[in-house]
Amino acid sequence: MKKRSALIALLALFTCTVGKAQTAEGLPVSNETQKILYTEVVKVIDNSNKSLIYDRAFSWAQNNKYKITQMDKENGVLTCEGFFPVTYPGPRVGMNDNGLVKFTVTVNAKDGRYKYDITNFKHEGGKGKGNGGALELKSAECGKFVLPDGGWAKIKKDTAAKMKEVINDLQLSISPQGEAPVKSDW
Repeated sequence: MKKRSALIALLALFTCTVGKAQTAEGLPVSNETQKILYTEVVKVIDNSNKSLIYDRAFSWAQNNKYKITQMDKENGVLTCEGFFPVTYPGPRVGMNDNGLVKFTVTVNAKDGRYKYDITNFKHEGGKGKGNGGALELKSAECGKFVLPDGGWAKIKKDTAAKMKEVINDLQLSISPQGEAPVKSDW
């Protein structure tokens, strides 16, 4: 009976502490929205004010040629749309297809810290065909005969790797002196 109670307590603890699930390709999925979500609250070591953090995020978006969709310096909110190219196996053996993965980045700045959310991942095939759609989908929206499962899995794997680069670049751009994750609510 004690073992059973301990097991139930352990499972309850695990369930309460896991906020995000992972897909097979290593992409974090929000339990709330069921969408891929990279998010973190980060403390800026140099204790920069909200305005400076916002300006650094704005410069980062411009340097990466991201399309800025929301600029609210007063409230410290910047939203932009980014993308990167992907190459993956197509339906014909030995042939590769090309496309883009698009995503949305929102940076919320406060004095001494900021929060980023990267979400809304979507694949668009080259030349307007072979759109895989939302990366949360198990199989590509356009079907397995247009974008096979192997190609779809590679797109997701490449996205996970690229997001590490994007996040690292974002963090270095906002706080060149370094920063530390904050384990508290925003």
